Amino acid sequence: MDSKPIATYEGNRKLFRSLEPLLVEGIPQEPVEWKRSYGRPPKVVHVEASFVEFDESKLTKDNPGRHLLDQPYLHTYWTDCTDVEVYRTQVKEDIIAWMAKLKAAQVYDWMVVAVEHADNRRVNKTKLLPRTTVFDRMKADFPSKTVERCVNLLDPLRSDTRAVESWQTLLTRIRQALLHACSRHMTRHEDRVRTQRERRTQSQWSFIDFFFLQEELAFMLEMLGLYDEALVQYDELDALFTQFVINSASGDMPEWLCQFANVGCSEWPGLCLKRGVKKGGGAPKRFTEEASLLELRNYLFSRQCSLLLLLCRPWEMAHRTVSFLHNTVQELKILEVSMTPGSVACWVFLSCLEVLSTCERFNDSTQVEAYSLYTAGLWSYAREKLKELGELCCLMPNQTAGSEELHMVVGLLSGMGEDPYSDAKSLTPHARLREALSSKGSFLKHYLDLSEHTMITFKHIGRIRSARLVGKDLADLYILMGEYRKAVPFLLDLLRTYTDERWTRLALLMQKEVARCYLATADWPRFVRTSIQLSAQAALAYEQRLKHFQQAQDNMSALRNAGCSPITMDANDTLVVTDAYLVPPEEGIQCRVAGSQVEVVLTVTSHLPVPVQCERVVISVSRDDMGSKTTASQCPPESPVALWGVPKGGQRVPLAPLMSVMEEVPKPDGSTAVALVCKNVAAVLARPDGVRFSRFPGEPAGAALAEVSPLDFVATDVAVVPGVNKISVMQKFQQSGSYTLMQAYLQWEDVHFIQGCLPPQLNFTVIMECPSLQLHWPQGELLAGVKQKVGLIVKAGSFTIAAGEKLHVKASRGLLVKFSQSVDNFAEEATIALPTLEAFRSIIFDLVVIAPLGQHRDARALEYSITVTLSNGTDNVVQTVQLHFLPPFTSSHRVHTCSTRKYIQVVLQGLTSQQFTVGNASLVAHENNVFLKPLNSTSQLLRVNVEQAAYFLWEMLDANGEPIRFTFSVLYSFGSGEDSVEKTYSYTFRIENYKTLYAVKVKVEPSKGSEFCRAECMCNMHIKITQLNSGDRNALMYEVVPDPVIWAVCGRTAGVVNISEEQEHTVTLEVKPLTRGFLPLPTVRLSKYIPSQSPGPRSSSDGSGATSAKLEPFLQGQVYNWSRAMQVHVLAPATASTAGASASLEAF
Repeated sequence: MDSKPIATYEGNRKLFRSLEPLLVEGIPQEPVEWKRSYGRPPKVVHVEASFVEFDESKLTKDNPGRHLLDQPYLHTYWTDCTDVEVYRTQVKEDIIAWMAKLKAAQVYDWMVVAVEHADNRRVNKTKLLPRTTVFDRMKADFPSKTVERCVNLLDPLRSDTRAVESWQTLLTRIRQALLHACSRHMTRHEDRVRTQRERRTQSQWSFIDFFFLQEELAFMLEMLGLYDEALVQYDELDALFTQFVINSASGDMPEWLCQFANVGCSEWPGLCLKRGVKKGGGAPKRFTEEASLLELRNYLFSRQCSLLLLLCRPWEMAHRTVSFLHNTVQELKILEVSMTPGSVACWVFLSCLEVLSTCERFNDSTQVEAYSLYTAGLWSYAREKLKELGELCCLMPNQTAGSEELHMVVGLLSGMGEDPYSDAKSLTPHARLREALSSKGSFLKHYLDLSEHTMITFKHIGRIRSARLVGKDLADLYILMGEYRKAVPFLLDLLRTYTDERWTRLALLMQKEVARCYLATADWPRFVRTSIQLSAQAALAYEQRLKHFQQAQDNMSALRNAGCSPITMDANDTLVVTDAYLVPPEEGIQCRVAGSQVEVVLTVTSHLPVPVQCERVVISVSRDDMGSKTTASQCPPESPVALWGVPKGGQRVPLAPLMSVMEEVPKPDGSTAVALVCKNVAAVLARPDGVRFSRFPGEPAGAALAEVSPLDFVATDVAVVPGVNKISVMQKFQQSGSYTLMQAYLQWEDVHFIQGCLPPQLNFTVIMECPSLQLHWPQGELLAGVKQKVGLIVKAGSFTIAAGEKLHVKASRGLLVKFSQSVDNFAEEATIALPTLEAFRSIIFDLVVIAPLGQHRDARALEYSITVTLSNGTDNVVQTVQLHFLPPFTSSHRVHTCSTRKYIQVVLQGLTSQQFTVGNASLVAHENNVFLKPLNSTSQLLRVNVEQAAYFLWEMLDANGEPIRFTFSVLYSFGSGEDSVEKTYSYTFRIENYKTLYAVKVKVEPSKGSEFCRAECMCNMHIKITQLNSGDRNALMYEVVPDPVIWAVCGRTAGVVNISEEQEHTVTLEVKPLTRGFLPLPTVRLSKYIPSQSPGPRSSSDGSGATSAKLEPFLQGQVYNWSRAMQVHVLAPATASTAGASASLEAF
């Protein structure tokens, strides 16, 4: 809609026309807030304006019958006068006369604009500055209480800041004044609408007049861009008219409504969303006398649709169209409007296609998803009405059109009127309907096209049942045309829907229709299959079931004559395996052994009306090769029937439902895992009729029943009677593995019934286990140096070991073995004879082993191997096992020093939790000039384990500092009774460079004048170095290594000294204690100092210079520190009072 609020201009018209393009362009650029009456929330709108020249003849007082769009809302006066005298004599009088005309017409929305140009300001420069300007005089002469109606515009053609600000101010004032005027007019118009609505019960009241009145308000709201509020006005009109029609069905009908009922309907053009609305009135004037109900409804709904399209809501338009069409059809029935037969169907068809073609212009994916929910109903409604027209005009396949029907078609097409889209290149709704009614072929083409669109849209929105009901209509049409093959897919889709939703009666009707189509097309395999399925339906009478079964049996010969392959069909609802269990093996045998026979009992329920003789009953088996790792102890249980086939109480395990929940499985982190498993995939994911089945999951479909595996259970010539049947099938299994029962096949003549799912937990395991050998030691660890018992387990597996078979054990070098039952001595090999050992039995032999204990200074285990060989007829079982022996204890030594005296300590540390007893320790020096004095009791017995160690100490006397080799030996015992062991453990070691060379003494004293050492005060540190070996003449470097938290050394902390002839040297340093208390003395470290050497005449040929000085540390025990672990008492720092007292005492 291109209507805009009208504003007039007066005064300097040439000036205004120069500014008009800028005004028209600038006013709608910025929004303005519209504060509305009656407490309604404010709106932000964009205001446009259309300027016309002021005409006094168009100024009339408030006229209720005048259109809102034709009225000027704002009157403006424009002047560029800058001379006060000219304004006073000419312009002012002109403005007063202009405002008198407005006041006479009761118009109060005006604005005076004073334009000030730069040229005018330049002319007035020579004059004296006036006290007031023209604009000031204008504001004083024409004041306004609410809105500022006098505006000053500074040179709009310039781009400086003041000119731009004045231009924006003018635009803002015009927007506000224009919107204020529109609001005032709309408020008065709303009052008139409200008054007329309250008079609707009066006899003289007319809906058409009220329609024009309220539509003016809708036009104003649309002109301001408030499309949603304009839509509300039309919705109110729609609801009011609908209420009048509903009330007329149960009471008196007003006179204006009787006119719609009496006029009838001679045209039914359908909706047209192309035509726009011109300003000055929307509905045709002929609504007052000769308008029909369809014309009113078409116009009203087209206005609603145009506003919805402006709001970009095509989905809501489609949603409203469905209810609009149905309600209008009902209104025609309520008012008993005379209509030509088929005219309503034409109108509905044209309206549906018009809305659908409009929606298709919005191809955004979001919009398509939104309006598809409602366009599906429109496609379906249009298809139904086209079908109604086809039946009325005898265009269906089984009808013949005559002259009467031809005249009817001509009348219907003429009532549609002219095509509003006659210039369109695409097929318009009018052209489509005209073409559809032209001939049978065109009708079928368009009907099939509409049906396809309807089904696609229904499937797109997820309404599968509705799509398949449309397919049922197509199937009926194809049956009328004699094309049964095209009808079958639609019938099967609807049959599947009825079956899934448990509509049993409807499903049977569809199944009969399908069978009739198969019979008509001589599709014998599908006809026989469908007839058998019908004969097994308990919802049918017995006579009907027997009839269908007889038809299937009679057409077996036709099936064979046609050379068709055997029929494969699902056994559900015909011959159903309702139960299956394994017959338990012999008592005392937990697993089935290779070569044994397995028996399965099936419970088959026959729903057929008569007994049948099955040529074969087959159960397919899947084998999982578990290899040689499976043992009898690892044999899994055989489904819920455990290892004995039938649980206690005689209960059977029924077939699993389509879906079931597995047992809860606790996880290590404390959570619980639950899995939902589909146990009948073939039934849940069933394909259309005629699908072939696969033998096992993962295999391609199409395995025929004739391809029986040697592992399958097979029974022949089995009679199956109506009701419950017990069928036993057996098979012998020679290979080991895990077997699972998969599917059941029942063959009757040329029909193969397949039970696609047996209980997946129904499985069994066949064992072929070879004899095995195992070693284990219950104590958890093996110790070297003592007797250890190892259990040798011999398992017979699935074989029987005869008496007298030999069991030979061979140990690696150093390891001694013997059987506890044998009287032989320990050796590296041992042999024993076996007794008779039945299948799946075992026997344990005790094997005693001894590993030698050597000298070990760490906890590394000793590794040995044992090879066990079992002679079993022609086959030998050989197994090698690695054994790791842990030494019971380790030994270590250390040299301790006290000045020049030397002590040797030997530590025996246990490595096992088992307890050893040691005693009679001795230490022997291999040099005769050293005497060892034991410092611990030689007769004392000590306990040694992982938590307790044994310590031995000797003092060396007369040692001259030469290297010495020692041998430590101790007697240890372990165990009690016959298993007790007493042996000697020896440990050899060597010491050297152990003689004490130097001794160091450190002393810290207070400085002179102080009696005590105090924190933060200087103290003297005396270091005394004594040479104990006169033969050592090395230069020494001392280093003071204090704790930085406790001591601070003042000066150098290291130095080089040469021991004098007196073999002593003293160094004094200044240190400062940093804290008080008993402080450990600073550490003094001695090192050998090797001075640098200058290059001489015999320097090396590589040209290297002098070698730098270096330090060489002393070995452990060569330097003895007398002051280690000594402390000095340091007092707190002296306070001021303490210092004063000390000074007074000194003065005294």
